[in-house]
Amino acid sequence: MLEPITISVPNLAARWNQTPSDILERAAALRLHLLFNFDGLAFDLNDAWLPGGKDARQRRELQSLTDFVMRAEAKFKRRVNGQLSQWESLDDDDAVSLRAQVTAKKQEIQDLNESFDDRDRQRQQKHYRGALRPTPGTVYQLLRLGFAKHPIQAYRPEGPFMLHTVDGVLVLDGPIVRLESAGVQWKERLETSDMVVRMADVKAIEAAAKSPQKAPANDSAPEQNTATPAPAPVPQLNLPWWQVTHDIPELWQNIGATLHSQQKSTSNIAIAKEVEKRINDIERSKGRNRKAPAWDTIRGLMTGWKWRA
Repeated sequence: MLEPITISVPNLAARWNQTPSDILERAAALRLHLLFNFDGLAFDLNDAWLPGGKDARQRRELQSLTDFVMRAEAKFKRRVNGQLSQWESLDDDDAVSLRAQVTAKKQEIQDLNESFDDRDRQRQQKHYRGALRPTPGTVYQLLRLGFAKHPIQAYRPEGPFMLHTVDGVLVLDGPIVRLESAGVQWKERLETSDMVVRMADVKAIEAAAKSPQKAPANDSAPEQNTATPAPAPVPQLNLPWWQVTHDIPELWQNIGATLHSQQKSTSNIAIAKEVEKRINDIERSKGRNRKAPAWDTIRGLMTGWKWRA
């Protein structure tokens, strides 16, 4: 019988005689790699204008050019019909100059439309079907609520990954991707059962539990008369006050959606700065003097992307 490649978090909890929360705590402490299946568009950080909303400036430019051409053509029509108002003037020289501007702007419109067509083709080439690694923010939300809003960011599972500590918070730095639907409505939220772990990782941890002398002290377990000895549970996470008091993943997603609807920048930096501001506003409204951490710490928590511009 062939062994499955992955095992779900609930099934792994049963295998190790632990709870799903124990497994999530291990993942939140960055000692277990969770994965979830995704079917949609996945954009790398260097995909400058392929993600949704990144073409807002070009769309505004297209609208401005189109409006100019329409106004100019209407003015030409009024001139031919002798309907120019007393405030309008369009002699022969002006007409030639305006016609040249219209011709140039029509070419710009054609170029923009061709770039949008090319963009649509490139977007479809970003279709990804497979496993992704959730960001720490998604794992924290699963641990806290038992579910998480469908993430808009995740890691490519192959890495490479590096661990850093920023203001006492462990930050996972790795290849982040931005997620979008490919036209089919995706799940509104992920459940704990949607998270899986590679069996190879599971067996490596179990092998370490069988060999305490080779395993880290906090991952060792006493010998048990079972075929699958479980590693010891990780210590309870000691989260900073701002993660306990405020739902950072929900703030992140809501603010990102608001910025997108306002056609403003939805970069990680822009969202993190707004989250910092929102936390401080909430704290002041409650009569508390606590200050949110710097925006780059919030960005690091949510995406691990602290050392990239």
